[in-house]
Amino acid sequence: MLHRYEGECNVSHRRPVFQVSAIAALLIGCFSLTLLPAAAQDTPACEDGFWLFDHERLATDPVCVPENPQRIISLDMPATEFVLLNDIPLVGVFGYAADEISAITPGLADKLADIPTFGWPPNLELVTELNPDLIIAFKDSSLFYEGMEEIAPLVVYDAAYHTDWKSSTAFWSQVFQKEDAYAEMMATYEARVAELQDALGEDRGDIEVSAFVPSPDYPMIWLIDSAQGVILQDVGLGRPASQNQTFEEGGYAEGGADYGFVAISNEALDLADGDEIFIFTWASTDPDVAAQNIQSLEDFHQNNALWQTLNGVREGNVHIVGPHWFRAQTYLAANLILDDLFAYLTDIEPTIPSPAAQWTTPTLPVDATPEATTALPVVQAGFPSLNPADITHFEVIEETADTITVRHLHGETTFPRNPQRIVTDMNTAEILISLGIIPVGYLSPEGQGISPVIAEVAPDMTLLPVVESPNYEQILTLQPDLIIGASWIGTSGDASEYERMSALAPTVPFTIWPGLLWADSTRQVAALFGREAQAEAVIADYNQRVAQAREQIAPVFGDETVSQLLFFGPSAWLYSPTDVHDGYIYSEDSIGWLYYELELIPGPGMVRLFLEETDEVIPFLEITGELLPKIEAQHLIVFPNGYSGAEGISEGYLDYIESPIWQALPAVQAGNVYVITGVNKSRGYYTKLDNIEIFVDIVTASLTDTSD
Repeated sequence: MLHRYEGECNVSHRRPVFQVSAIAALLIGCFSLTLLPAAAQDTPACEDGFWLFDHERLATDPVCVPENPQRIISLDMPATEFVLLNDIPLVGVFGYAADEISAITPGLADKLADIPTFGWPPNLELVTELNPDLIIAFKDSSLFYEGMEEIAPLVVYDAAYHTDWKSSTAFWSQVFQKEDAYAEMMATYEARVAELQDALGEDRGDIEVSAFVPSPDYPMIWLIDSAQGVILQDVGLGRPASQNQTFEEGGYAEGGADYGFVAISNEALDLADGDEIFIFTWASTDPDVAAQNIQSLEDFHQNNALWQTLNGVREGNVHIVGPHWFRAQTYLAANLILDDLFAYLTDIEPTIPSPAAQWTTPTLPVDATPEATTALPVVQAGFPSLNPADITHFEVIEETADTITVRHLHGETTFPRNPQRIVTDMNTAEILISLGIIPVGYLSPEGQGISPVIAEVAPDMTLLPVVESPNYEQILTLQPDLIIGASWIGTSGDASEYERMSALAPTVPFTIWPGLLWADSTRQVAALFGREAQAEAVIADYNQRVAQAREQIAPVFGDETVSQLLFFGPSAWLYSPTDVHDGYIYSEDSIGWLYYELELIPGPGMVRLFLEETDEVIPFLEITGELLPKIEAQHLIVFPNGYSGAEGISEGYLDYIESPIWQALPAVQAGNVYVITGVNKSRGYYTKLDNIEIFVDIVTASLTDTSD
């Protein structure tokens, strides 16, 4: 065979994606035509640590893929879900995929929270900065991934009418050599499909199921070659004639040929008719948009005159379902569709648990009242940040018998494997102590200190007050061999504080926020010090004790609603059931654990109240006399002097409880008010357990009072 290289004569050492024949042509072909032996033409070669991946749906030439990739950028939604479910390291992701996965399966939101996201098309400079060792994408007519092969090995999936979850997930399982994981997924899916088929009966093929997206501008029906269509076909359900064909077979002119949907006019709604009609729309993590989407479906269903003439509508067989139907090409979305088919088309409870169940439970409880249709924001792990680059991270890049080297926002740091004199911040201190590591000192803003319960556990730690900046001379007197944490360094990307600290001792800055995220933070720190087993033991103990607390308070609250009020000086503040600010958990001063971990049911209309007063769900809302009557919960938890461990009572609380409006509240009328004092900022294992113990003691005292 004749080979001629017509490009530039250089070899990129970043891309181990060559065959022997290609390399030979590259080195020689700039000057002449070269005749290569047949054996050389067909012999693949990859560098050590890579293997040659080829597949019928690979959109490029065979690619040398890392055997154990550690820095993956995912530009494909099914691939992103597969990577997350298999705990494969991810350093970048498409923004739309992160948003929609978080909205559809909010249990995965924490895994995506701190990962940088890309718009469309991806910014190649950001891709380069993230230093990926593998980039994965799907083939698109825009070829948005062009040029990325110069940065890292690039694997592109060619959907080509195979948008169903099975085709794509099988492909990605082979890329990551995790075929066993895919086999388990398939076994579960097929078993659930078989159970659903039995429940539907042998005549299930006579049930014509329509999949439809109402839209004023772009109504869509989904055909048999769509991801949704493949699932319905797997179950053996029928389809209306208008949808029982492929895009090509139908001769349709407008729609998504690669995705199996067709755009129809609003005058052709009869094409959406069926025995059972499932209507849905796209996902959004924005609570306002999510609420608008739901409302638009309900408005369409109730008010469109032509729609009301369809047989399925007249029979009452219209089902408004979630956005997982719109993004049905992932494993979890497919199982959520099976969940809907069980719920709406059968009268049985499936015996095989849905694998999506653990990922669809909201990170925090939603407003439990029937009238509150506004969706809560998806909670993302982390602290409010205007820019993902503002949040520091670290990763271990080298380990020896004596040292560990990590990469972080400001560079690299090498420190002793077993440091003996650690200086940290007050948040990280509690985590280190729970792992059996006692710091010699902790930095804390002036006027704040570590909670009494921690001082009791580790009495010999030295407090290092931070006024405008740390007292470097005081730190130096402690002779630290490691400085770790972030609260005194900041997360703005300014390296000045880091440089000053590094002059004193090896310094590792990173973002760590406690409260609701303490378990993840504990695992992160434990991995750095080889204390993973201790971390899991601490977390397991905490979870067990929280479960006991739930049992203890269950006789008090049952399935009744609860609201929380905090008093600071003359002001009263109602805490949101989500404890969310700008889409992130505001956890440092969080009392969200009362709703989240103790599974309390928020008071009626709380989310609606927050949205009405602020246009967003924020951590707390100042309650005036005008708003006080809107607190209609059956139980009221009161922190009369803030959340600072104090035993006193604020003047605002004393004023409120004397007012007629307060006396008229349902919880006050029923005698269900619990005054909580002595709790501290919930930073981790010790303070959280101490707070819960205080809370449970006060709440359950009402049972004793009642029995007396």
